[in-house]
This record gives sequence, C-alpha cells and structure tokens, in this order.
Amino acid sequence: MARFPTLPRPDLRTLMRVLGLLCLGFGLVAYVVLNAAQVHSLYNSDILLPVALYENSLARSGGYFGFQQARILSFFPDQAVYHPLALLFGDARMSLFAYALIAFAGLTYAAARAIQALWPDRNLATAALGFALVFTGVTFILGQLPGMDGPYGALLLPVNHSGPLAVSLWLFHRLNRPLTPQIGLLAVVIGLTSLSDALFLLYAVAPLGLAALTRLDATSARAFMASVWREKDYAGLMIMGLCGVWASTFFFSQGAPGLTLTSVSEALTLLRTDLLAPVPFNLYYLGGLIVLIGVIAAAIRTQGERRRQMIYIAAAMGLPVMFFVLYYGGQGASRYLLPMFMWPLIFLSGAALYGLQRMGQGIVLASALSGLAAGSAAHGSGIPALNWRDPTEACLSRLAQTHDLRRGLADFWVARPIAVSSDFRLRVEQISPDGRPYVWGNDPYWYLHDADGGPARFDFIVMKDLDQAAIQKRFGAPSQRLDCPGTSVWLYDDPRAVAAALIRDNPQLPAMVRR
Repeated sequence: MARFPTLPRPDLRTLMRVLGLLCLGFGLVAYVVLNAAQVHSLYNSDILLPVALYENSLARSGGYFGFQQARILSFFPDQAVYHPLALLFGDARMSLFAYALIAFAGLTYAAARAIQALWPDRNLATAALGFALVFTGVTFILGQLPGMDGPYGALLLPVNHSGPLAVSLWLFHRLNRPLTPQIGLLAVVIGLTSLSDALFLLYAVAPLGLAALTRLDATSARAFMASVWREKDYAGLMIMGLCGVWASTFFFSQGAPGLTLTSVSEALTLLRTDLLAPVPFNLYYLGGLIVLIGVIAAAIRTQGERRRQMIYIAAAMGLPVMFFVLYYGGQGASRYLLPMFMWPLIFLSGAALYGLQRMGQGIVLASALSGLAAGSAAHGSGIPALNWRDPTEACLSRLAQTHDLRRGLADFWVARPIAVSSDFRLRVEQISPDGRPYVWGNDPYWYLHDADGGPARFDFIVMKDLDQAAIQKRFGAPSQRLDCPGTSVWLYDDPRAVAAALIRDNPQLPAMVRR
C-alpha cells in the first residue's frame, strides 16, 4: 500500500518566530505606519479612488466602466487585491487596513527575496525579519526629523506605484535564474503590471532588459547572433511590457500627461525652487543618490551575475529620476522615486542581518515586540486606520440631521474623503475652484443624475479651496452659511437650480457618460 509523504513538523522556535513576525507586521502597520496623523494625511482623494470605484460599480449599472480610472490603472496588483477585500468586509476602513496588512506582507516577502538574491547564504525568514525591523526603525526615526518624512504609508496603500514596486522586487530575484520554467507566469505578470502602471517599465522591464545585455557574446558576429537567439525570452518579456502600456490607452482614464518644452521648463523651474527651499523636501532621497552612485560603481567593477544585479538595481533607481525631473509638478511627485527609497532600505536590511545573527533573532524579535507593545499601548486600544473620520464629514453629518443634506459639491481634494468617511451617506461630487464639473477619476454620470436616476440635485457646497466670488456668480447667493472645521458650508434651497447651473456651459458632459 502506497504511503503518502509526510511533511516535516516545524520546531517550536521557528513557529514562535513566524508568529512574532506576523505580530510585528500587524503592530507596525496598525500603530506606526498608519498612525493617527498619517491616516489623516494619507486618506486623500487619490488613495481613496479604489473605494469610490468599488462603490460606483454597485451604485449603477455599468458603474465600473463608467468611472474614469486614474492615470495609473492599478488593475494589478492594487485593484485585484482591494476589490475582493471590499466585497468581503463591506467597509472601506476595514478593507483599506486589510489591504495595508497584505501589502506589507507582500512587500516584506518581495524584499526578503531580493535580499536573499544579494546574499544567498541568508534564509528567507531571516531576511524577512531583518527587513521588517529595519523598516520599523527607519519609519520611526526619519518620521521625527524635519524634511525626512518618508513614503512609508504610500508603500502600503493602493494607486500609488507601490504595487508595481513590490512586483519589481520579486522580479529581481528571478534575474539570475532560467526563465523558461516560468516564462508564461513572468509574461502575464509583466503584461498586467505594465498595463496597470507605465512606471513599471522603469522599475523593472527596462532594468531587466539592460541586465540581460550582459548575457550577449560580442566576440564575433556569429556568436552575437547566437546569444541574441539564446536570450530571446528576455526580448519577449520586454515586448509584453510595451504591449501592456499600449493596451492601457484603450481604457477610460485620465490619460498620460503631456510632455512639451514648456512643461519641462516649468517642471525644472519648480523643482529648483523646491530644492532651494529653507527645508528641502524628502531629504532622505539624497541618501538614495549616494547609494545609486555606489551601485553604479559596483556594476562597473564586478562581473557575471553580480554585475547583472547591480545593473538592474542602478537602472531601477536611476530611470525614475529622469521621469521625476521631466514631470515634476510639486513635492507629491516624489512618489515616482519609490525605488530610491526601497533599494537603500534593502541594502540596509542586508547589513542588519549580520547583527541579527550575532545578537540572536529571538532576542531581537522579543525586544522589538516588547517595544511595539508599549508603543501601541500608548496609542490606546483603538487602531487609527479603523477609527478614521474626516473632520469636515463629521461636521456635515451633524448638519445633515437638522438640514436634510443629501448631495453636495466640493473641491477635488475635499469631496472624496467626505463621501468615503460618511460611508457614502453623503454624496459629494468634485468641482473646479470656479464651480465647473471636474471629471478626474470619477463618474460624470452623477453630475447629471440623482441616485434614483432622476435629475441631479445638490443642496450644499463645501467652500474649502473654492473661489467664493466665482461660486456665488455661478450658483447665486446661498440661503444659509454654516461653519465646519476649516471651511464654510453654503446651503441652497433649490437643489435643482444648483444642478442646472453646474452643467451650464458644459455641453460635452453628457457625451462623457458611459453606460
């Protein structure tokens, strides 16, 4: 009688380390990365786009495809992870928090794989522990220094280039392995991720191609052609990446930003101004530049597999810098430079592994968990990400009970947090500062229709960041002016008149609606 093979039973020490690492990850995300201050700054209209997209897909027939996607479509891995969580939990706060936990686990695994590729004698669990501890330390220390606020939350939330970054780290560990056994999987992953975010071409696809050039034999024309044919799988993966970006042009989205001499000149002028500011933004990227120089030097000095690794890392760090400079539009553009933060963190984690071995993983992990428990106790029992509430929404919800408020208008950066924070009991559409419909990552259908399919009605306007003179000229004087934290709220007795004034001079709006 055939016997089934038995799996080895993990020893108690290994099991405790795994459980400790999971607890460390949970506490890090819950109380350090997504602390109360970070949550209020991170839960902005960009980050909350998948929440609005999921709600829109339920609110009307064809709502998913009628919603204008962001410039980065983020189908994979961002939306592929978030939407099932939203379906499972039915709550935006819980879904985003669960997404952050999964993102941290995925990022830790991908980073550990990269560390293992650079230091093959380190096992995966040790590498994961080293990265988690370094991530915790860097998050806490740099967060206390002016001008050193890193993109830690951005790494764990959707629609922010963090998903493709994690995929690029995973792809790195495949660099010196044969492609053939998993060529189908690699092609699908590269195609989907490139479709979702064109920056993946700079994070991984182009670095993979540049690293593959070292495999070519240039000793003779015949040897060169033979090596090109031998490494044809790399060319196929490059083509899949380009096809993914091309396919993204067929979706209803904000579209890629234009690039002209004027726009580049304006970007350079703004960048120069920000760099010369009294407290320059994100100074830790200077450390990334120093690491990049060291990686380039290593790529020149080394040979073989190590050279391919250094070329990949140098390209992954350096190519986004060009994109950042050409498309710079403010300090928020630093999100394009995530590899400039992540790869130095991986090198730092690799160096920390030697300390872990000397001190003992169990002692380090126990100390970290003890410190984390003390820190979480100081924050109270509540998890900030699960208790988040937009201050303006809290005020509006109180006003809604006495003034029967239902649908309103607000600036782009104000509207979506209000709607999400109220669990969409308050529907707020975004407008430009002068009161025109602002179709940018939303569904233009709602400028024309109410929830029951009838004509739209808007009974309030949140005035934060809007031009008061222009708003009054377009919509008329409000019937009441009420105050909320940081803004006034204008109430109108004729919601249909407000809706009519909104779409005046916008004859193209009905044509933008997709059913």
